[in-house]
Amino acid sequence: MAKKILVLFFLCAFFICSNVSAFQFENFKWGITTDEARKIVEGQRKPIESRDKNKIVYSDLIFGEPCKVSLSFSPGNNLLNEVMIKWESTMMGEKIKAILTEKYGESTQSGDLHKIFFWYGRSDRITLDYASMDTRLTYSCG
Repeated sequence: MAKKILVLFFLCAFFICSNVSAFQFENFKWGITTDEARKIVEGQRKPIESRDKNKIVYSDLIFGEPCKVSLSFSPGNNLLNEVMIKWESTMMGEKIKAILTEKYGESTQSGDLHKIFFWYGRSDRITLDYASMDTRLTYSCG
């Protein structure tokens, strides 16, 4: 009986935790501090390029392409509220759009000529923008 209750508890905890926020990038969770984020980046052995109390920028290889990842923290409480991934080419845009559409469903598009797409969660949003000379994928909270 105790084993069933324990299993039920873990299933409920998983369901609740997985539905708190609709979107997540890697191991970063909304509301972690700059120190917690720095430890995650260092634990993944990613080279940190710049860091201050409101932002950490590091290099990564995502979908086989080099990119810059910027972790932004709210000025008031220094908690993570945005993750932006930037590739130097627009070629990643269609690939990422297909992946996000498969995972989250159809997006909202900003105009017919623009290559800017939005996916909305409960209190967060994903923005994919490849209308300019690069591709930017942004996860934001609030």
